[in-house]
Amino acid sequence: MAGTAGSGAGVLVRADKDGCWLAAPGEAPHHVPGFPVDAVDSNGTGDAHVGSFLALLSQGHDPL
Repeated sequence: MAGTAGSGAGVLVRADKDGCWLAAPGEAPHHVPGFPVDAVDSNGTGDAHVGSFLALLSQGHDPL
């Protein structure tokens, strides 16, 4: 079915300054808190977050 995740897919939901929520396959969602920063420009932060997350996953890191 187009647009659905596979059975081994997790979910990552960004929550801006409050961090994100991560639900690994078969697990309850976990809140991963954000941390204070001196932001200059928030343009592209979502892309940077997801890109970094996926890069670390591809290296074998645990999602949490």
